[in-house]
Amino acid sequence: MSIDPRIAAFADSHLLLLDPELEPFDVVSLLRNIRPSLPAGELLQGENGARSYRMSRYSQLVGPFPVDPQMAEALSLPRDASSLFALECPRDREPVPPPSWLPDIDGLVSAFPAGLPCREEGRVLDEVIAVARRLRLAVRLAEESSLGARVLRPDTETHPNLFVYSENWLQPQVLLTQVASVAPQVRWPRPPSPLEAARGRELGAGDGPVELDGYAIEVPLTDQLGPRAGFIEIQVGLEEHIPTALRDHVSGSQVAYTLRWVDTDNRGRFADIDDELRAIRTEAIGTLERCAAAIITAVGGAGVDESGFLVSAQQLRE
Repeated sequence: MSIDPRIAAFADSHLLLLDPELEPFDVVSLLRNIRPSLPAGELLQGENGARSYRMSRYSQLVGPFPVDPQMAEALSLPRDASSLFALECPRDREPVPPPSWLPDIDGLVSAFPAGLPCREEGRVLDEVIAVARRLRLAVRLAEESSLGARVLRPDTETHPNLFVYSENWLQPQVLLTQVASVAPQVRWPRPPSPLEAARGRELGAGDGPVELDGYAIEVPLTDQLGPRAGFIEIQVGLEEHIPTALRDHVSGSQVAYTLRWVDTDNRGRFADIDDELRAIRTEAIGTLERCAAAIITAVGGAGVDESGFLVSAQQLRE
């Protein structure tokens, strides 16, 4: 039986593994959130529609390629892998092992015990892992002499925070009312101080003058989910640094509504949490997403996740 010559090339590349339910265009579309200049892709002759997407001078994402049983066995791919994109990039590694205190959020620390990917490889691999996290896909890392096949399944729940950007400033009581529609327990963490109240700034957006430079409200979760659940903090303030996905669509500063889950022990973002905290995290993220959807609708804004990918109110409600 002849061996597909591509298998050796795939074994030497990082692979983004797609399941049958995902459209390959979803991968490219998502990447364009953080790389707006990503080209349309150069069609590869004889490869049934596969394209080469140049990410930088030295790196490209190539695919999709169908996965057949021979390829799946040779590369030790998961059973649900139906097609793949190959990331061709340099090998750039830190000269020392990752420090013992570094959390292994996506599995990279254990996958690269001698030194983490850095520079060009670190940047583009991080982006591919972020796509896998958002789309709930897997990444097979390139084979190396001392390491066997390693497959990462990044957990989307380890990056729960969301950001909403808008030209519209909601007065504190208005935001409280909007969030209360999906989280009735929302409250003030403390009343605004006299100093904050004296800072008044006219943003030129929303209904009338703004009374504060910024403020915060919180959604306590302990009564519903237990003492380990902590709370959701929603911070509001003016932001000059706009995510890449939005820069071509907005002008000037934006009002940023930042939603963060803060669990009691600050362990919720780790991958190796116990089953109880994992269940709490899932429920907490559901509440956070409903709050973000309510804010997006109220301010006519755009939502962005921690990786810089756009999220809509409809996606969050689903």
